[in-house]
Amino acid sequence: MTDITIDEFQERVVGLRPNNFMALNGAAPGIVGASSTGAAVILELQRSVIALARLYKSGTNDEALQLARRDVLGKIMVALTVDAISQQTADELVGNLQQLMKGRK
Repeated sequence: MTDITIDEFQERVVGLRPNNFMALNGAAPGIVGASSTGAAVILELQRSVIALARLYKSGTNDEALQLARRDVLGKIMVALTVDAISQQTADELVGNLQQLMKGRK
């Protein structure tokens, strides 16, 4: 795995598009308890990564950064659950996030 910067991670996530138009063909409300389409789930993931990047660059509040990291991980898992991203993409994003957080110590 090559080193990744926070900016590269953010660009990668901002460039994501849902795997399919409705993600689970509109069945997401019954399965995950929300009325989100794949696009809405991806948008939430992108917002979380932007917030994480802001905290990561500021370097001031480690507790807030850890909360933001957990939020991003949760959003990745939701995106995977509703088939908005593939398993491979989810694995890569989680690996990149772990690498970023290790590099910050």
